[in-house]
Amino acid sequence: LGGDGKEHNQIPVSVSSFNVPMVGQQQVSCKILWDTTHGDTSSDGFAKYGELVSDLQSKGCTVTTTTAGVDTPGLLSQYNVLVINAGSSANSAYTTPEVNAINTFVNNGGGLLVMDEWLGFHADNLEPVVSQFGTHDIATIGSYDHITNLDTTQPIFSGVSSIELFYIGALSAQSPSTAVAW
Repeated sequence: LGGDGKEHNQIPVSVSSFNVPMVGQQQVSCKILWDTTHGDTSSDGFAKYGELVSDLQSKGCTVTTTTAGVDTPGLLSQYNVLVINAGSSANSAYTTPEVNAINTFVNNGGGLLVMDEWLGFHADNLEPVVSQFGTHDIATIGSYDHITNLDTTQPIFSGVSSIELFYIGALSAQSPSTAVAW
């Protein structure tokens, strides 16, 4: 239900294989790699997510950024989760070697967190990756939304009751992707 009380279509946020061991409310160990290789923007890139990064670090995670590319499975295998987002992919799309390395990483149990922006705002640069997992950027919802439909079985929502978003990039998610927030 939207803030207006009317039922709306689900707006899935794609997360594939995000499996971080938890003990109570604390992380045991989690190494996260945030890819900024394709052009990080100051307004919607890594810096925008400082509060998220701080929260992850307070739970025992290490968060590392890279501008060196993610085209080798060996690099990715050192991490539990890879984060890609439109604001950190402003200048170019993911290449075939990168897509192949990410696919191998996820198929070997690594987590992939995809954070989309509105359609046309660099989201097409993520399409080579997300399409490998049955996900596609399909629309923009040009409004402020307060999302409370969360899959609370996912460790990433530990202690989270809502997410506030502005100009949402709506994704369609089919297996093997899983919608965890809508």
